[in-house]
Amino acid sequence: MEGSDPYLHREMKGKKMLKKRWIIAGLVVIILLAVVIGLAVGLKRRKGSDLGAVSKTIQSLCNSTSYPDTCIASLSAFPGSSIASPTRLVGIAMNIAHQGANSSLHLVERLLDSEHNETIKAALKDCLENLADSIDQINVSLSHFSSLSLKNLLDTFKEIRTSLSSALTFQTTCIEDVFAGINGRAGDEISKDGHYVKQLVSNALGLSTILSSLQDELSKWKNRIPFRRLLSGHNDVDVVYFDDHEAFPEWLSLGSRKLLQANTTTVPNVTVAQDGTGQFLRIQDAVNAAANTGSSFYIISIKAGIYTESISIPKTAKNVMFVGDGVGKTIITGNKSVVGSGVSTFDTATLAVKGNGFFARDLTIENTAGPEMHQAVAVRVSADLAVFYKCSLAGYQDTLYTHTLRQFYKECTISGTVDFIFGNSAAVFQQCTLVALVPLPGQQNTITAQGRVDKFQNTGLSFHGCNVVGAKDLQSAIKDYPTFLGRPWKEYSRTVFLFSNISDILDPAGWLQWNGTPFALQTLFYGEYMNTGDGAASEKRVNWSTSMNEKQAEQFTVNSFLDGTKWLPATRVSFTSDLTS
Repeated sequence: MEGSDPYLHREMKGKKMLKKRWIIAGLVVIILLAVVIGLAVGLKRRKGSDLGAVSKTIQSLCNSTSYPDTCIASLSAFPGSSIASPTRLVGIAMNIAHQGANSSLHLVERLLDSEHNETIKAALKDCLENLADSIDQINVSLSHFSSLSLKNLLDTFKEIRTSLSSALTFQTTCIEDVFAGINGRAGDEISKDGHYVKQLVSNALGLSTILSSLQDELSKWKNRIPFRRLLSGHNDVDVVYFDDHEAFPEWLSLGSRKLLQANTTTVPNVTVAQDGTGQFLRIQDAVNAAANTGSSFYIISIKAGIYTESISIPKTAKNVMFVGDGVGKTIITGNKSVVGSGVSTFDTATLAVKGNGFFARDLTIENTAGPEMHQAVAVRVSADLAVFYKCSLAGYQDTLYTHTLRQFYKECTISGTVDFIFGNSAAVFQQCTLVALVPLPGQQNTITAQGRVDKFQNTGLSFHGCNVVGAKDLQSAIKDYPTFLGRPWKEYSRTVFLFSNISDILDPAGWLQWNGTPFALQTLFYGEYMNTGDGAASEKRVNWSTSMNEKQAEQFTVNSFLDGTKWLPATRVSFTSDLTS
């Protein structure tokens, strides 16, 4: 503006910005103080409370969740919620979700007892398994919540979010996936009940995320605000109570976290060898011997050979390590498929992992059903802190099912056609090679189909420094079989490619709609950052994908996305923790 003093204008603008920051900081502290006070006093006050003000607290928090009406109704009906602090409301919401999930489990048990159709019975059994796992994860979140203190607030809420995100995924697998295409009374009842319970779990996740965000915001301001003395001097809270008399029950201790321990010696506990030189001829027999393992790795050496098995790592077998003789030498193979075997996608896996801390290296795991058999999983991972290093995961449609929880893949080769990396875990792939194969005539290759179902889930697929290539026979037929980075399996699908080399097999559009419909285009997040190669050009990308900036990309590193620096060093696998090429 003519005649104005630019220095004075800049000073006034700076003062306004500073004032705005102080206002924001004050609001954050005021809200967080309600959290802190709720922790410090043990949530025991009942008499003389302002019920109207507390009702506003419930309404204010619930309005930020995905299902506010269900949130308000369920919390208000819970005894003691009318005087609860924000922190206590999170615990109440988790308790309500636990009750709902248990109710769903009993419903499925009753339906299974009265069902005679074998296909529906198989789906009900899968549903039962997933609901039990969902309850386990809610228990884990409650266990973390019971140890919540002023010192560990942010880290504890991270763990709670991971567990509740997983609980929600297990719920969704039951009500939306294993019953896909199956009509009848059982499916209708499960869908109606399950969607309500899904809302309960989502609301618990949403509330924990909201409080976590407040604490995270405070940590940015704590060195600049005068209120910080009010947050000091409190002792840790040993128990957070649901009401005046009842603490969390003893069974919560079963959900306590166990991180990997540094015991990765190459000396195996047992050896599997087809020539009889080991303790076992079958891999599953060696896994069964590893049940109820401790916190150290239980190392199973698998000698060169072709092992035709469907292997399951149960929840009780924690920290199991498979060590092969090399890719293409130690081969675990199967051919179950939806079309050929008449089972759900969930049940087709050659290797199904549920035991936390699983680690596989130097081997091949494949599903040879072929593209005409449609969904045929080579590996399904439903375990936390799972690692695959220098492995080949081979199949066609749905090769790798990154079902749920935290996973890390380093220097692996993963091949397939349609949705060949899918699921709803938080997974990072570093220096992996993704190989698109020739699909069925008329099909399009999609490397990923990420299944995030809720905006509060801390899940997604992150490919960091990977190579996207095509098999030789695909390279000569690119126009006939276009390849895309991914498509949205669920509403909040989230996938990113960072510092990756993308070959010319990729269609210039980059990403594909789900079955030609605009489903999830407003809610998904598909991003690319600093990629190279002939397929990395962004000029013709779909307008619903994102060319990320540095701040966005940093959210999907090993450190930020997996909290990997706390547990990956125990595996002795090298990894890049931050945003570097």
